[in-house]
Amino acid sequence: MSDLREPASHYYMDPEEQTLFILFAHNFNCPDTLRYTTAALRNRTAALRTLQEKKGLLSWYEKELRHLPSTDCSLHPGKGSIRDQLLEWIKEEKQFMHNLYTTSNS
Repeated sequence: MSDLREPASHYYMDPEEQTLFILFAHNFNCPDTLRYTTAALRNRTAALRTLQEKKGLLSWYEKELRHLPSTDCSLHPGKGSIRDQLLEWIKEEKQFMHNLYTTSNS
């Protein structure tokens, strides 16, 4: 089993991702941050070969997001938690991938 701190691991969090998770923990719910993060996740999953690897990476992000502390403070009050928005996006993305791969394989 590879070390999760190693870049070779799909679940490696580079310094940029670590910074994003700090922003998520403080509910930096800027729409640009959400767009940037979803684009980065799409790029990371696109580099993987199998549906299992893609969904595994998204599940790992989902787990990491769920373990972030909740806070009532936010950059934009009333716009919702960036963590919740990302969790919803991950859920939809996993369902989309499932539908795409099962449809194209039939």
